[in-house]
Amino acid sequence: MLEGLEVINWQELEHAYGMADDVPALLRSLASANAPSRQDALSKLYSNIYHQGTVFEATVYAIPFLIELIQTEAVQDRDKILIYLAHLAGGRSYVEEHQNLLFYSDELGNPEFQVQIQHEMTWIRRVNRAVRSGINVYLSLLKHNDSKLRIAAPYILAYCQRQASEFIPYLKHCLAQERSSQVRASLILSLGFLEPPQLANIELFMQFLSSEESDLVRLAAAMTLVRLAKDKTPLEAIAIPIKIIEHPISVKEAYARLPWANSDVISDACACLCYIGATGNVVIPGLINALKTVDGYSALSVVRTLLYLAFNGHKLADTIEQKNTDGQISVIEAIASYDNIWQFNSNMAHLLRSFGLPQERNQLQAFL
Repeated sequence: MLEGLEVINWQELEHAYGMADDVPALLRSLASANAPSRQDALSKLYSNIYHQGTVFEATVYAIPFLIELIQTEAVQDRDKILIYLAHLAGGRSYVEEHQNLLFYSDELGNPEFQVQIQHEMTWIRRVNRAVRSGINVYLSLLKHNDSKLRIAAPYILAYCQRQASEFIPYLKHCLAQERSSQVRASLILSLGFLEPPQLANIELFMQFLSSEESDLVRLAAAMTLVRLAKDKTPLEAIAIPIKIIEHPISVKEAYARLPWANSDVISDACACLCYIGATGNVVIPGLINALKTVDGYSALSVVRTLLYLAFNGHKLADTIEQKNTDGQISVIEAIASYDNIWQFNSNMAHLLRSFGLPQERNQLQAFL
């Protein structure tokens, strides 16, 4: 295993901290029987060849060995390696990401700087291609007896969109056969990213809103429908995220274990509702009601979504007469009313400022 590591001249490759000669030892540590060693190695690989979401030349050369590791039954935590590979597939260019910083202001017109950007864009394409070379391996894990691998495999397959038409039928087959709620939820979310927003696909996901399904599966289907159908999302799909925002206990822990979780389930459910756009008024009463029960941290997510939907993502005008509908006024009144919303005053002030609203609670009440 990993015999080819020595063939590569890692000293000639670079990552975020310079010479990439530490990468071989880290890759070997991923196969260690010692859990802390594996965790430390993965943490360092997240930092050096995937630094702050950006990839490097050394990243390209590490991927074949990562794919080899996930094929080796003796290797533990292979689900974490799969998720890491998915993150690599979505990696960005360091220079392009940071070129607007003052540090680079004098470099923007430099031809060498532009050449560096082109080099890094080449690395991104090569990284993505290298990750996609493992599609057959990822597909084989959909039938593995370890449910953690079956949860992670659909996640990385969502980053393999170029070949999606070749394996979507197999994903649907696995979904029909699968009994684990977490795996089913992961398969649904993956298909939602891979399938185009056509009527037939919307009908496919509608069937998973059935009360016979677990709350986690229903939520995954609803979030997928909202993302695909946007302002044409059926009301029965919209109702599910709102219900979960109000009462998340049934899915909170299971959702957190999905690689799809960007944050906690309330924050992600709120974020998905932003897709419904112009029909946002239909969810505003439910979200306002949720403010009665959520904690201070979750209230930030609910308020962000309420403001986004009520004002279509735009900053407010200066006076209430110029801008506010009854729905918009009800949102502002709710924000001013509930104590839990103001638990994190500085965060709330920043959020309100971004929409042009007064930042203090008493000022907001006076604004009305």
